[in-house]
This record gives sequence, structure tokens and C-alpha cells, in this order.
Amino acid sequence: MHRAYEWGYGRAIRESAAAGGMASLLETEIPVPGLPDSRSQLAVPIVVGNTLSAVLYVEDVLDRRFGFDDEDALVAVAALLGPTIRGMQELAESTSEPVALGGGGPPVQGPPTVIRHYPADDSVFVGDDYLIKGVAGAIFCKLLRDYTESGRTEFTRADPTCSL
Repeated sequence: MHRAYEWGYGRAIRESAAAGGMASLLETEIPVPGLPDSRSQLAVPIVVGNTLSAVLYVEDVLDRRFGFDDEDALVAVAALLGPTIRGMQELAESTSEPVALGGGGPPVQGPPTVIRHYPADDSVFVGDDYLIKGVAGAIFCKLLRDYTESGRTEFTRADPTCSL
């Protein structure tokens, strides 16, 4: 089903429920990330093993923006990302020592990045871009909170103080 159709249908149902006095029963509305006037979309699955891990999604304001060559390119990228994600997961599981990720460098320069957290479903936005939601969003916010409150930069599974 076309995204604009789905959005319009959902919007109509939401407005009808609100008009019928059921606004308090509706979930908190969270702004949909992406282009406000998207006319072309293309999505390709990223598979890790036999499991759908993520989706590469692109959109554009132009009609029929994406063709077979664009789809082929995204499929090729997704085919590379799947094994890369799996390798990173295996490395993380097999590494008993924490891996240094380049800490100790100069402080980051530039304007601050705005992180928005919606507790209703633990969705997280970085600037205007959707990042993640659910349990992963709650964990991400916990890590950010620990970093901003205490400067903590190391988190391991063996650390008993790392809890939500």
C-alpha cells in the first residue's frame, strides 16, 4: 500500500476517533520522520543470517524518482551491510575485553546536537531524524543520561551498575 494512502487513512481514523470523544484513548502522536511531501519511495531489506535486521529506505519529492538501477544499487549495499552487521555482532559477542573506540581525542567542535526522547514509546530523534524506539530507545537514553550526568563512557555486560 502506498505510504501517503496509509498515512491519510490513519489520519482519518485518528481524527474520527478524536471527534467521537475518544482522544484520550489515542496513543501520543509522534511526528513521522522523512520528507513532508515524499512522492517516491524505495525500501530494501538488510538480512543478517535468516533474520530481517533493518531496512534501507530512500525517498524523494519527485514522482518516479527511483528506477531499476537505484534498486540494484540499494540491494548491493544491503548485501554488504548484512554480513558486516553479523561480523560486528560476532565480534562484540566474542570480545571479552572492551574495544577502545578512539576516546581521548580533542573535544567535538560545532553546534550541539538535539536529542529528543518520547517516553510514550521510547522513540528517539537526533535532530529531526528518527533513530530508534522501544527497548533499544530506552537503553540509548539511559546511556546518554549516564554520559551527560557522570561522563561515563564504558558500558559492559559484566558491569552490575549498568541497569535501566
